[in-house]
Amino acid sequence: MPTNILLSRAALAVLALATAQPAGGACLDPGADANRFEIKGLEFRDKKTGLTWFRCPAMHLSVGANGKCDPSLTMPSQSWKLAMALPALGPRHAEGWRLPTAEELAGMIAHGCKHQFRADLIELPPVPLWTSTESGDNATQIDETGNRITVPKEGTYGWMIYVRR
Repeated sequence: MPTNILLSRAALAVLALATAQPAGGACLDPGADANRFEIKGLEFRDKKTGLTWFRCPAMHLSVGANGKCDPSLTMPSQSWKLAMALPALGPRHAEGWRLPTAEELAGMIAHGCKHQFRADLIELPPVPLWTSTESGDNATQIDETGNRITVPKEGTYGWMIYVRR
């Protein structure tokens, strides 16, 4: 077989491998393990961590009449202070909902993938999300690519999803 045909096949194999993975490396999606999560209505339980996640952002406003996340009812992004307070103000406050820590939220983010979360788990556009992790006047957000970013608590906005044990 001529050398240029072997080289072409090798080049095609390398190209196929390179295009099969998203930019930045392999897709590392904790949601890929189908047995890890138990979905019940607007919540899902992570069997690995024992956490229960609410599937809609700004939980107290985003449940439509059909019992599903309703984007038309979703609050705009909020300050960290309001994001921390919202679970206590909503109708489900007694159930112990809170913002996740940076560690908890980072453990749910799909890294190197075309999506931030598995769509059947959390119905959320790719946006920066608040965490309860803070340091002085700053708090941690997880951005749409899964990176942790430290931002001022005041004058910075983000979206919220909530978790409980």
